[in-house]
Amino acid sequence: MELNFLISGEVRKKISQQQLESSVTVQNIGGHQLTYSNEFDLISMSVTLHEIIPPDLRPMVLEKAYEALKPGGFLMILDFPYPNKIEDVRNPMYDMGIFDQFYETVMGTVHLTTDEQAELLTRVGFKDIKRMNIGKGMFEFVTATK
Repeated sequence: MELNFLISGEVRKKISQQQLESSVTVQNIGGHQLTYSNEFDLISMSVTLHEIIPPDLRPMVLEKAYEALKPGGFLMILDFPYPNKIEDVRNPMYDMGIFDQFYETVMGTVHLTTDEQAELLTRVGFKDIKRMNIGKGMFEFVTATK
């Protein structure tokens, strides 16, 4: 909590320096606590989805994100791709996801495979799911539409 407070304090300082107080707000809450409905055109999760702990909160976070988006709104996810099958473990495209999973297992992090991620997004209601590898396969950019 203390780290989150410091980060949001720094963000508020930057907002003030840029004189954006009237158009930008900061809330330090978990994604599962969102209360918005049909308010946003875009929600972005940058190296976030795999970090949601405990992992069983993921469906609720994505449901809240879906609910917060306006009809036709976009969810953008930037994260490490993770292999669907053991044969893909040697594919360099998955190196960062595998390394990250190895090092963050002690914290309770569980990476979703691309199939698991697509199934979850579809179950929540997202459609038109598209994927693009970027950074020489280090990251995967996923978009989905409400």
